[in-house]
Amino acid sequence: MSKVVAMRRTAEQPYNAFDEYERLMSYLLSLIKPADQSIKDIDQAASYSLPQASKIADAAFKNFNTNGHFPTHAVEKCTESSKLYEFDDGTDEDQDDYDEVAGEKWFRAEVAKRIALLLGSFPNTGSVPDPKVYTRMLIEEVIAAEPCLEAVESACREIRRTSTFVPAIAEFVKLLKKHEDRWADMRHAVSFLPGRYAEMKRLRDDLEEATRAGVKRHTALRKGDRVTHWKFGPGTVENTAAQRRMKSIAVVEFDEPVGRYGTTILEAVLEPEPAALEHKPVQTVVLDVPARTSLARLPPLSYL
Repeated sequence: MSKVVAMRRTAEQPYNAFDEYERLMSYLLSLIKPADQSIKDIDQAASYSLPQASKIADAAFKNFNTNGHFPTHAVEKCTESSKLYEFDDGTDEDQDDYDEVAGEKWFRAEVAKRIALLLGSFPNTGSVPDPKVYTRMLIEEVIAAEPCLEAVESACREIRRTSTFVPAIAEFVKLLKKHEDRWADMRHAVSFLPGRYAEMKRLRDDLEEATRAGVKRHTALRKGDRVTHWKFGPGTVENTAAQRRMKSIAVVEFDEPVGRYGTTILEAVLEPEPAALEHKPVQTVVLDVPARTSLARLPPLSYL
């Protein structure tokens, strides 16, 4: 895409297209916090009742829509719309050939255009002693704040729709900060929501399978548990660091040195399969020992 196209593309959108974009972003933001809370609730419920955890997982899916499907269309549309408010010279910002100067010029021009439209929307600007100085300094303050262009657009729209007089620069900057924070949250939601959905789906499927297998609850590893591995042999759980999303992180001391690591102690992430959630972890991921050793996914770890 050429710089000329990049600098003109926002002007091609209908005025209400931004309102629809913001509405979809707000909708996706409304899903991320319930999804995070649902995953925490599932973790807690799984320790005493898998059927209860399964109910929580089913209810969580209703927050996406009545059919239990991920809102793919909304995410794709928001992702596509966001490109209209970013400079694009065909390279990424972190690439050496990214034209930073052209990007700054593009952003300044877009900010200036929105400020001009804002001030031109008020029938009387007589309260501003020097409109040229006011406009120039307002543009400079906006650029200095380094907001996303969406925050500038939504701040200008709020002022047009709620104010009957030209705002002081300090008032505009304060309002801009509010919109910048909100857009940061909404962009975060668009980026992380697919991963949250995938995690919830995995938990729900695991819980359904465990429930069909008759498992009542998930019990994490405990210190002192004796375990054995097909290759490393028997060992003892020395410490359980954490339990999250139906996974146990533990330090296992094996009775014999572990292969090329030359140690008997390994930190492992234990991921029990649904049918073996009753204190029977069946898969281990051994973490870096030493620190820069590549990850090795290992076959089943079982109790002695």
